[in-house]
Amino acid sequence: MTAAATLADVLPRALSFMGAKRLLGVFADHLRQAAGKRISLMMGIVLANIAALKLPHRPGRIEPRAKKRRPKPLPLLTVPRQLAREEIRVRRALKLVP
Repeated sequence: MTAAATLADVLPRALSFMGAKRLLGVFADHLRQAAGKRISLMMGIVLANIAALKLPHRPGRIEPRAKKRRPKPLPLLTVPRQLAREEIRVRRALKLVP
């Protein structure tokens, strides 16, 4: 990506990492089978295509690298699921008795 960024005269972080990864995945088999001058020609094509994957300018975009755990309003299941189901059936049956 650094080579592609140099080619495009931009910072490497201004190029799409996932786009570059997908592009390399597409070209991977062709690059493995190529030999000699053909490899350098294909790498030039790959780098030119990666250089074209510029990200749009998004000012003020800052996202924390963290997951926010949200509390659930339900209690934890501390008994086997089958036993919990049976307890629910018993409670429902008791409510139906007059």
